[in-house]
Amino acid sequence: MKVSVTDHPGVAGRIFAVLDAFDTATPSLRLREISERTGLPMPTALRMVRDLVAWGGLERARDGSYRLGQRLWTLGVQVPCHRRIRETAARHIARLTGAEIATAVASSAMLLKGERFPLHATAVGKVLLAQGVEPGELSRCTPYTITEHMRLSRVVAEVKRTGMAFEREELRLGWFAVAVSIPNIQAAIGVRAPSTADLRRMVPALRQAAERITSDLA
Repeated sequence: MKVSVTDHPGVAGRIFAVLDAFDTATPSLRLREISERTGLPMPTALRMVRDLVAWGGLERARDGSYRLGQRLWTLGVQVPCHRRIRETAARHIARLTGAEIATAVASSAMLLKGERFPLHATAVGKVLLAQGVEPGELSRCTPYTITEHMRLSRVVAEVKRTGMAFEREELRLGWFAVAVSIPNIQAAIGVRAPSTADLRRMVPALRQAAERITSDLA
């Protein structure tokens, strides 16, 4: 993917060009790749990247490559489309009493009130991983959190096969979760409930809600 810097005049435009260089196929880029994709000279690309890292728009990985940062996802949850998904989800599965509604869009997993959580430790996040989103660092939230890439890959493969994902005390002790994808968009809907709850009985209601969300958004 080539992003011409001529499409983004000015200093701010050069920063936008750097952000535009990333896509789902290449979520991580090295500085030279950013320079090649944007047409920016290496010193200029480095300056833009450093500014973005300082602001939180980019993060530097251990191997020296860069990826889009948490600050962008924080801003992203304020986008009207995401708010509409959360509000619509609340309307359609409010009858599942005793459960917390969870939604996820693009690369941000969160409860309805907007708190952000790691993808690999949540049911909605695992659905996004099955849709091709990169997991990021596999931090440990509880003793049950999946922190091994091979094990997570097996779990994600099962999510792709079944169309649903489970979380069992991986984010918070005493709580389970289940999630399904929302058709036609890169998003998921799920619920979290005490570990005594029967999550499988919630799946039909979640699938129905996901279909209705797609219809409402259309």
